[in-house]
Amino acid sequence: MEVQSDKKYILLFEDQPGDVQMISRLLEKMDDYQYEITNFSSISKALKALDSIQFDVILLDLCLDDSTGLDTFVKVNKNFPKTPIIILTGLDDTKLGIEAVYQGAQDYLVKKNISKNLLNKSIQYSIERKKNEIKLKVQAQELKEANHCLQQNYHDLLEVKKKLEEQIKLSDKKRIDLVSKISEISLKSADMAQGRAELLQRYQTLETENSTLRQQLIDYFKILKETNQEVDFLLEKQKLQTEESPEYE
Repeated sequence: MEVQSDKKYILLFEDQPGDVQMISRLLEKMDDYQYEITNFSSISKALKALDSIQFDVILLDLCLDDSTGLDTFVKVNKNFPKTPIIILTGLDDTKLGIEAVYQGAQDYLVKKNISKNLLNKSIQYSIERKKNEIKLKVQAQELKEANHCLQQNYHDLLEVKKKLEEQIKLSDKKRIDLVSKISEISLKSADMAQGRAELLQRYQTLETENSTLRQQLIDYFKILKETNQEVDFLLEKQKLQTEESPEYE
């Protein structure tokens, strides 16, 4: 089997030289990957020595020179949040290993039961699990931000809806006022139309009365003319009679 070209960098926290040698020998026997191991017996020494070195995985014994128990995991996890951590435990502290997994460790191994294959699988599994964990955290953060944006957009939409409802109410009021004014104008127009009709009727009545008066005047003047003609005729007749009558002295 060919050795993979990428090398895995391992940070080991172990204060027992025998356990350090045991882990180192197991890593040297790996066939599919090359491993480079760096060991520290305390957290403080590691933080002083390490600056910007990136490790692929951390093998952590919970009992160190400057820290013991779950507090050891909490401190290391705080300083290396993006690096997968595998807990190394003894037979009497497996509960701590399980508790560390509950709090964020990728795996735990009992030292006396560690084999080459078990260690190799645990390292590969922990690396991939941490990658997925980081990816999920990123996605969760993106979802959180997206949800925040959606909530903000929803709030903005509610504000827009509220303003639209206010505008609709205002428009309805204006529409009602406009309808009322139109009705008022219509009533006035109806009154004006009725008034015009009455005036037209009165005008027609006056026209009829004027026609009657004109006809009466015409008839009067006709009668007057005929009367004058009769008077003239009578006067002329009398004159003729007077001229024909003998004169008496």
